[in-house]
Amino acid sequence: ELPPYPFQHQHYWLQAEPAATDARGLGLNPAGHPLLGAVVELVEEDWLVYTGRLGLDTQPWLADHAVHGTVLLPGTAFLELSMAVGARMGLRRLAELTLQAPLVMSPDEAVQLRVTVEPPNADGQRELAVHSRPQDADSALPWTRHAAALLDADDEAADFDLTAWPPPGAREIDVETRYDTLAEAGYDYGPAFQGLRAAWRSGRDVFAEVGLPAELDAASFGVHPALLDAALHAVGLLREDGGTVLPFSWSGVTRLSEGTDALRVWLAPRGDEGVSLRVTDGSGRPVLSAESVTMRPFTADLAAARGTDALFRLEWQPVRAAATPVDVCLVGELAEVPDPVPQVVAVRCPGSPQNTDAADSADGSDLADGSDITGAGLAGAAHRAAGWALDLVQGWLADARFAGSRLLVLTEGAAGPDVTHPAMATVWGLVRTAQSEHPDRFALLDTDPASAFDAADVPGAVLAEPQLALRDGALLAPRLVRHGPADPVAVPLDPDRSVLITGGTGVLGASVARHLVAAHGARRLLLVSRRGADAPGAGELAAELTASGAEVTLAACDTADRDALARLLD
Repeated sequence: ELPPYPFQHQHYWLQAEPAATDARGLGLNPAGHPLLGAVVELVEEDWLVYTGRLGLDTQPWLADHAVHGTVLLPGTAFLELSMAVGARMGLRRLAELTLQAPLVMSPDEAVQLRVTVEPPNADGQRELAVHSRPQDADSALPWTRHAAALLDADDEAADFDLTAWPPPGAREIDVETRYDTLAEAGYDYGPAFQGLRAAWRSGRDVFAEVGLPAELDAASFGVHPALLDAALHAVGLLREDGGTVLPFSWSGVTRLSEGTDALRVWLAPRGDEGVSLRVTDGSGRPVLSAESVTMRPFTADLAAARGTDALFRLEWQPVRAAATPVDVCLVGELAEVPDPVPQVVAVRCPGSPQNTDAADSADGSDLADGSDITGAGLAGAAHRAAGWALDLVQGWLADARFAGSRLLVLTEGAAGPDVTHPAMATVWGLVRTAQSEHPDRFALLDTDPASAFDAADVPGAVLAEPQLALRDGALLAPRLVRHGPADPVAVPLDPDRSVLITGGTGVLGASVARHLVAAHGARRLLLVSRRGADAPGAGELAAELTASGAEVTLAACDTADRDALARLLD
């Protein structure tokens, strides 16, 4: 019988740790920060370049910061990086930090990190930028710019005090289900980022208490990114709907002390999208202040943030035809190969238009006939072509006479930029498998159906390239090339028809709804979510879309329930 509890997927063997290298051994200076490895000072110019490696293997706590199922480096990590670099130069105030693109953390690949600092301007300020790219990326892949900052000198003293705690007269807010609410909105915070412990409201301001799990090291950071990110989880409490957003920019940030594992937080509204932030440690001693943190709904394109380095396509590219002559013979079957066996033995696939050997008819020359390219005719021809190729390959490998030679299989229209004989393509599939098992014993050449081809035309490149195609006199070989994003295609929407958006009251659904109304002229929207009109921010979203000229219907429905969805659509 199976046990009544879930299987425990736990490994008991040691996990290999990534090798660490002392920066001094490479002629560099250590950066002195957990997220950075080394710093390079450019000799001729007053530039600084900090390098680092970020990965879920070395920083596993980052996996607990996910948005819509994708792990992102938190915005507070960019703040920590910028302020740590500034502190090294005596610039302890961050005049401005703007996040420009999310940094996606893949579970299978680390990223290289570059933090560059420009020479000081006339006011002594220095510009900073944060870039990344996949660790094993080709050197030609451009770096992605994630953040830009302006570092300044610190000339301000703390002007706030949170010694009296909780704040006198403040009303406590229930935060027990806060992370359930965030999860419904698509914010998947794990234990490392679930640091919000308590919250209070006083007038329009919100006060919060946050803590860091004991297993995370706060002493190595100025303010641990997970701890400061938890402080921002209370931003949604400034509004009665309890919604949430992500930090977009920071202004006037000063760090006053370091290394604490618990914070008291004071948040006050600032403009339509911003808050002011004041933070102390557990005793009320000032830790950090920010004049303004601008918060915006998350609308970033995660696919673009990941880059296109891992997506490739096949492209047939020209290659040189080697000038070296090739000793080759063209035969109809292996029994015709002369002694001594030449360097290359070429065999044309039966059914090829150029294969006029009468013997083929008796053997079934239609095995790759392309006259019937659909249905049962194609299937039968493909099976006969594969059977012929299998017999050929097995016969070639079984005869010791051929051990020092290469078998060249000739096809027409079976591969290359244009495929006109799909049945004959099965020959390529089988021979390519043989090539992987027996390197240097087989070659494939797809000739041009429009041009005559005989043994004298076999190029010397067949000795170096396992697969070739000949088109209009040009020799082509398959190559992997990076596949860039396709040009966007505008899809017109009928304004008289309704657009159904599931999860329509969440952060992503609301963004899609706004885009459809503004960019595609949608005029009738059906926004569906589990809570419908009772979802946080649903009323405000409907009012906003209505003001933009759309007719909005809010509905509560579990779209996984087929009957409930059918009733909704009826």
